[in-house]
Amino acid sequence: MLIRQYDDFTKDYTFDNFLSAYISNTQTLELLKKEYTFEELNIKIKKNLETTIKLLKRNKNLLHEYYISQKNLAKEYYNNTFKNESKRVIIFDIGYNGSISLGISGLSSKIIDKIYIHQTNKNVFRDNKNNSYTFILKNGIESNKYCEIDLLLEECFSSLEGTCIGFKKSSENISPITEKLNISEEMKNTHNDIQNMTEIFIKKLIGTFGEYIKYINIVDINSIFELTINNFKKNYKEKEIFNSIIYNDTAVRHKQIPLSKKCLK
Repeated sequence: MLIRQYDDFTKDYTFDNFLSAYISNTQTLELLKKEYTFEELNIKIKKNLETTIKLLKRNKNLLHEYYISQKNLAKEYYNNTFKNESKRVIIFDIGYNGSISLGISGLSSKIIDKIYIHQTNKNVFRDNKNNSYTFILKNGIESNKYCEIDLLLEECFSSLEGTCIGFKKSSENISPITEKLNISEEMKNTHNDIQNMTEIFIKKLIGTFGEYIKYINIVDINSIFELTINNFKKNYKEKEIFNSIIYNDTAVRHKQIPLSKKCLK
């Protein structure tokens, strides 16, 4: 059950917030909410997890029907997307446990290889089971651990659009439903500046070392990550760079906060 996957709900996150985050079909959401009282919809999940689960089970048939329809739409969407691809498809994700690739491979019958920021035992198990491969960007002793740089990379290099929360079918095709994301001009400019400067740095690095670049082997990249994070934390002005980058975390909070407060506290 989705609700058991998270233990970082904010204290004021309600059952109503949860339903709104996970049900993308307006009609289904309205129908579902009518089944609960005002008090039930406003229960705080963090302190009332078991009660919340009971509320969900009360309407398990409606939820089951909704998610089966979403699964069928997702399956048709990915099969259409990958119909001209080979047996193996690669995805890039600032991920670690392989849940996205597991879902897509189950829907599309493709082997999903991955480029991930770090590794977990769960993903190793899934690779062995599904004959898939994962290239890990991190290395060294911290390669299996989450750290603040993971979220920093995710939000600085993600596309400027909301998370996919479902699928819809029109007369022409099936398309993803993305949550509404308020993108300010400042966020757009900051995003572009970070990506452009990163590309310039990489090109200069390659230009400096030339053919010798292939001989550079960073045994443990985590020290560079730690230095970067500590620098941002100590220099308030540099930390402010990330004030305008605000992605939604509706799965765990209803009040959104900037990247600078998420991982550079």
